[in-house]
Amino acid sequence: MRIRLGTRGSLLALAQSDWVAARLRPAGHEVEVVRIVTEGDLRPVDTVPGEGIFVAAIANALKRGEIDVAVHSAKDVPLEDESDLVIAAYPERADPRDALVTKSKAQSLANLPANATVGTDSPRRAGFVRAARGDLRIVPLHGNVDTRLRRLEAGEVDALVIAAAGLDRLGRGARYARDPGPPHGRGVVGGAREAGRAGCPSRRGGRKKCAVGDRRDVPCAGGRAGLD
Repeated sequence: MRIRLGTRGSLLALAQSDWVAARLRPAGHEVEVVRIVTEGDLRPVDTVPGEGIFVAAIANALKRGEIDVAVHSAKDVPLEDESDLVIAAYPERADPRDALVTKSKAQSLANLPANATVGTDSPRRAGFVRAARGDLRIVPLHGNVDTRLRRLEAGEVDALVIAAAGLDRLGRGARYARDPGPPHGRGVVGGAREAGRAGCPSRRGGRKKCAVGDRRDVPCAGGRAGLD
């Protein structure tokens, strides 16, 4: 069977889609990865993202029959399900924790210098950082993983808190600290129910085209239900 797999063109999106394609090909499927530009890709880097801006264009391509299946990070999928689309499969969960990325040798928030700047685009992560160290300054830092790493290297911030799964999928996870908070914060910094998870939406009736993982993921489904 020939399957057209839609994805964004970022390095992380392509890495996730290539992983799914590699699971489908041994089953005899011919997989074509189709890159689609989304609204989120066209916005200025530090524009606050709205719900669905990274998936709407791909969802529309699914509805029009231009692609057969798509791969998204679960966190990007809108909470309200679309009646003619279904999340057909959840591949195995990657590391759900956050990672602290610094230019220094600091391995935890506790080791960062006084009044250091920490870049994140997540209110959850920002809240955790403020609770752990009130002196640290949060810098809203948007963009894909590569963009944020480049901005760290350019000195825009002293540290980043980003998803460990994204670093791992790009082959860059080995040098960064995991779950960087104090013991009382563990489970909070890694508490995003959808962290580390990818989802494969398809048109209803086409679920067999994405048989690359479980149909249900209890933590992910619970997190989505809690936010709904």
